[in-house]
Amino acid sequence: MNKNRTITAAVLLTCTLAAGVTAVSAAPAFFPGTKSSPQVASAIPASAATPAISAETREQLARQWAEAWKSRDGKLRFVIMSGKLQEEYRSRQALETGDADNDVIRWSSPWVEEYTIATEEDTVLITYQYTDSSGNRYEGSERLSFGAEKGQTVVTGCETLEEMKQLS
Repeated sequence: MNKNRTITAAVLLTCTLAAGVTAVSAAPAFFPGTKSSPQVASAIPASAATPAISAETREQLARQWAEAWKSRDGKLRFVIMSGKLQEEYRSRQALETGDADNDVIRWSSPWVEEYTIATEEDTVLITYQYTDSSGNRYEGSERLSFGAEKGQTVVTGCETLEEMKQLS
């Protein structure tokens, strides 16, 4: 099993969410030693008393989703996916890389330079800014949806709105 293979943009959709609009630079503020670290996060417990998923929870999951895209680490996404998305993810990995257990996502260039997260009514919109070694800039966007599964809040859907549009 080769964990170093990359997949094409069509393999895994990108998505993220958040409360309001938040810009994230190349140095994420929530990694080790901060309030929420995607390296150790798994699905967030869902509250039976609150049927709606809070904007804060959606934002936390969206940040983890976007950071996984930025770092090309599918494991960070997998732990917050619904069972159905996990199955789709493994099927795409098998199809695109020949290895369903390959957790390297996204291509190496262009790479994510930053992203913004905007909370919508029940979803989150993530807009990615990419660049490449030639200095070209690109933009792509996704919309994440959420639900509860086995008592946890998970990402249940990811819709690519703009795969990658060249800006310069």
